[in-house]
Amino acid sequence: MKKIIISALLLCALLVCMAGCALPENPTPTPPGENPPSENPPSENPPAEQTVYEKLDVLADKTYKKVSLSIVTNTNGIELCAEYMISANNVIYSIEKLNLIDPSGDLSADFKTRLVGSAVVSGGEIKAMDGANVDLPSFEELKGSFNFSENNFENAENANNSFHADVISPSEFYGSSVNAQNMEISVEYSETALVKIVITYKTQASDVTTTYEFVS
Repeated sequence: MKKIIISALLLCALLVCMAGCALPENPTPTPPGENPPSENPPSENPPAEQTVYEKLDVLADKTYKKVSLSIVTNTNGIELCAEYMISANNVIYSIEKLNLIDPSGDLSADFKTRLVGSAVVSGGEIKAMDGANVDLPSFEELKGSFNFSENNFENAENANNSFHADVISPSEFYGSSVNAQNMEISVEYSETALVKIVITYKTQASDVTTTYEFVS
């Protein structure tokens, strides 16, 4: 009989102990007016915000459906315009050039000739041409290949998705040798794409304005 009573008491004690172990700890009550502590507290070092230079570099690396390019060269008051419409598969061009000047020095209204045509693009290179025979820049130069490293700019201003700066390293910015002085750039952009880039600069003989417009 004693053995039975002792066994029963041991069984009860074991059940109480097991029940106590299964119960969760009572959480510390949250004082009124305070939010409970987060299970995933915010990181003490949040990621750095993207700079405008990093953003423009990302947008410049995007592939656009079309890019229109206009290059206006002013030499001694005579303005010549070259226009290009660039897509992945072709380039349509319209380029002005000066005619030979009459020995009399007469500059009539038709002293310019406009050369038009198109070229097939394959594998990122310009191939067969249809139209006036002209020397086209490379496909990379036509569609724009820009390096928006902060080191390439001075006096930068950026507000309302509009960036303006002096380009102090034109060759680094373009990624190829460029004969240019006093280069300035203005960029309009959205959160997801470039919209328009206007670049002005001087060469030894001319003032040049280059305008890119992007279609996503």
